Parts: sequence; C-alpha cells; structure tokens
Amino acid sequence: LGNAVNKRAVDSFIKAGALDSLSGNRHQKILAYEKIMDQYSSKRKNEISGQISLFDIATDETKESFNFAFEDVEEFDKNLILNFEKEVLGVYISGHPLDEYSEIIKNNSNGKTIDFIYKENPEEKTIFNNQRIVIGAMVLSANIRYTKNNQQMAILTIEDLYGTMEVICFPKTYEKFKDLIKEGAKLFFIGRVNEEEERDSKLFVETVVSMDNLPIELWFQFKNKKDFEEKIDKAKEILWENSGKAVTKVYLKEENAMKVLDKDYYSNCSKDSINELKALLGDGNVKIVQKSLKHYM
Repeated sequence: LGNAVNKRAVDSFIKAGALDSLSGNRHQKILAYEKIMDQYSSKRKNEISGQISLFDIATDETKESFNFAFEDVEEFDKNLILNFEKEVLGVYISGHPLDEYSEIIKNNSNGKTIDFIYKENPEEKTIFNNQRIVIGAMVLSANIRYTKNNQQMAILTIEDLYGTMEVICFPKTYEKFKDLIKEGAKLFFIGRVNEEEERDSKLFVETVVSMDNLPIELWFQFKNKKDFEEKIDKAKEILWENSGKAVTKVYLKEENAMKVLDKDYYSNCSKDSINELKALLGDGNVKIVQKSLKHYM
C-alpha cells in the first residue's frame, strides 16, 4: 500500500467517495489517513530490516490498546463533500449543490441552461430573442472586463441542474449586484435573451436575486382552538430555540382563523426544527411557503 498509493492519492480517493464502503465517514478518514499510512510504512520498514517492534512482543491486552480508532467527528457539510467531489473528479457524484433549491428554482424559473444551446432546427427552439427569462443557477466563475469608459462588467459562467452557460452583466447591472455575484453563490438571473447566428444564445442580465434572500413563511395548521391551546406552548419552545427570519403564521381549520406569531417566534426553518414541529403537529400541518420572484419581474 505504502509504495503503490501515495498520500495524495488516498486523499483524492476519500474526497471522491471511493472509500465510503470502509468504516468511518469522509471527515474521519481525512483526519486519520496520514497517521494510518505512516504507521503502515514504519511497520513495513521494520519487517524489511528484520527489526522486532514492541508490537511483536506485546501481550494481547497491550496489542488491543494499539488498535486505531477514528476521531469522534461529524461528517463534512454536504456542500463541502460536493466541492471535494468536483475538485478531484470534475463532476458531482453524490448530489448537486442546487438540489436543496430545486423546488424554489422550479417555482420561479422559466428557463434552463440547455434552452440556450444553439438549435439548427428552429422548431426545437424553446426561447426567443429579447424574451424575458429567469434562470436559477450557481456562479462557477466571473470574468471581469473593462469597457472603453473603464467601467467594470462581467461575463459569468453559471451552472444549473442541466448544464452550464454564459450570462452577461453590463456595467450598470454589475455595479448594482456585484456583492451578490460570488463564486458558488446560488442566484436567480433575470434578463433578456440575446440570440447569435449559429451560436449559443446569451442572457443579458438585468436583475440578480439571491435564492437565500427570497422571503419565506412558516405555516402551522391546527384542527381547532382546543388543539391550538394544547400544542402551541411546545411549538413556541421549538421556535424560540430556532429563531430566524421566517414569519410564522398559525391557521385554525375549524374556526377558519389566522394569526401571525410575534417576532420572537419567527423561524430559521432548519431541518431539525421542522422535523420536531412535524412530529408535534403532524407532517401535513407544517408547511414552508416560499415567496415568489413576481415583484422583481
């Protein structure tokens, strides 16, 4: 192993997920592999030189104490895992950074990167020159250029769940939204199609909106006022421990009444808190409502 595979290769294997079938998560393996390989290399050197190690003469009880144990650490964040896969393989394997945004993108977009690929047959076209399009995508890179007037503009390479393309941010747009346009940012690009003869179309961007900045609401449904009174204190306790920006609204089904909770009980809509609330109120009685891009159009 020591001669056949170096540390850099093992690091890449771990990041790519090639060693997932072995014990431990990727984070544990990254922290441990150098130590394991050094120990193996040292043992091999002793065997070749004919030296006797402490391990060779130790009792079974002592040998047991030498057994390697992974550090007790949680797995890497999903986005970091995906970044590692892209780093070593050039593609995502276990998912895509936009997976968790797929519903938001579906509800707010009317275009995809593949729509901009040149179609020789006009009947296959799905977008048209000067059409207003919204694409939800991630920024891969930004090529900053300067106009004759020394103003900054940007040619962005973006990626959605279907492919990649270039979008153009002219100086006025880039100046307005440059703080949002960062590598890895998940954004909605709103603009107009620019067709080019026998070439892929481009999007001339007019507005940029962060997917994370779209306002959301958290809705609870209770059967009636009695059901509300029995469960609201526990629900508020969960909300208090997971405070955030999402407005929390309560609906009483039998009374057909709605109430907005105080700001102290606005939610961060974390996965764990939503699961707790669903366990308390029932899966169908907790809903995250994502506001649309309509007021940006």
